[in-house]
Amino acid sequence: MSHHIYTTPGFVIRNVPFAESSSYVYIFTRDLGLIGASARSVRAIQSKLRYGLQDFCYSTVSLVRGKYEWKITNAIPQENLYALFVDDKKFLVFARALSLIKKLVTGEEKNEPLFEVIYSGFVFLRTNHFSAETLRNFECIIMLRILYHLGYSTPEDVFKLFVVDTVWNTDLLLSINAHYHDAIRAINSSIKESQL
Repeated sequence: MSHHIYTTPGFVIRNVPFAESSSYVYIFTRDLGLIGASARSVRAIQSKLRYGLQDFCYSTVSLVRGKYEWKITNAIPQENLYALFVDDKKFLVFARALSLIKKLVTGEEKNEPLFEVIYSGFVFLRTNHFSAETLRNFECIIMLRILYHLGYSTPEDVFKLFVVDTVWNTDLLLSINAHYHDAIRAINSSIKESQL
């Protein structure tokens, strides 16, 4: 019996080792949402999968649905976020955004708008320079967008400008200064209400 192979871009969030050289990998994908999948022998030196399944790697992954779990058949790395943002606060900001998704998303459900928020944010981080202030503001906006697209917050009118679109630009980052403290309170309140 042949299995359908699903191929999708995704961000690797976390590897959990099991057995001698295998891992259970959490990936936030464009086409399948947040999934957990097993990768056999991925930690072996000769594994062709290991570079595409490192934590915080953006990869194109191929999977099959087994009887009890997803299984990874291929992983082609596109960008390693840690290597890309090494010694940079950008990496910590993006890692926190992916970690929030891992905490808040329950069950497998496609969420292309949320994936676009994350992917467009990644591209914007990769291609622009940030001051400490604009990087802080970027993190605030991406957290607002994640919470909004997961239904954990209904944006007040003042925040709608920041969450209803996936566009990123410098003007947007500067315009949240006037609302920054209120936004942080709203983020913390939404996370607290999620009981995580």
